[in-house]
Amino acid sequence: MRGFFFGSGSPPRKAPPTPPRPNPVRDPVCGMPLNLAYVEHFTEWRGVRYGFCGLSCKLLFDQDPDYYIQRARPNSVSSTGP
Repeated sequence: MRGFFFGSGSPPRKAPPTPPRPNPVRDPVCGMPLNLAYVEHFTEWRGVRYGFCGLSCKLLFDQDPDYYIQRARPNSVSSTGP
């Protein structure tokens, strides 16, 4: 039974290194990190597609896109347009 509770005598395995996470895409209105696989609300403005956490943020953005683009972080853009 030696080693059953305390190991088998071999050195412990190291976990594989975790790959670095890319900068999250953020809602340009509220700054919430977004998972693009689940985003339902988008707007295209000047050839750039923006994603939003909810309808209220999308509607605010649609009223004054330039305001929110200027105050948004550089990684708030969800994807480039076609």
